[in-house]
Amino acid sequence: PPSRSSLTIGPFLPRSHEQIAQARAIYETSFPPAERVPFAELLGSLAGSYAYGWAAAGADGLIGFAFAMTLERTGVAFLTYLAVASTHRGRGVGSALLTNNAQSMDEIFARGAALRAAWEQVKHD
Repeated sequence: PPSRSSLTIGPFLPRSHEQIAQARAIYETSFPPAERVPFAELLGSLAGSYAYGWAAAGADGLIGFAFAMTLERTGVAFLTYLAVASTHRGRGVGSALLTNNAQSMDEIFARGAALRAAWEQVKHD
């Protein structure tokens, strides 16, 4: 099993056809067809301003991912997909993705709240 130190969590930014193929394989083997949107649509959603993705990488490349969406100006986010390659399940990868997701959303919402407060102050000056 990979150790936590060999696991890297970061933004979901596939940089090669291999990484995209790994993500697609994880996605398609983790969810039944009725629970999936087209893979291209899933990736395309990350180009929007309210969708976020994180990837878990190990020695084998991409081994898991999590996607979340925020509801504009509400401070609410929901996890849309979290998947881990079957060969890496039960090793803490999903937990690490979920923890990272929660921390990242807290940071995103804190920045948004600070920007909105600054905007309100400027509007009234």
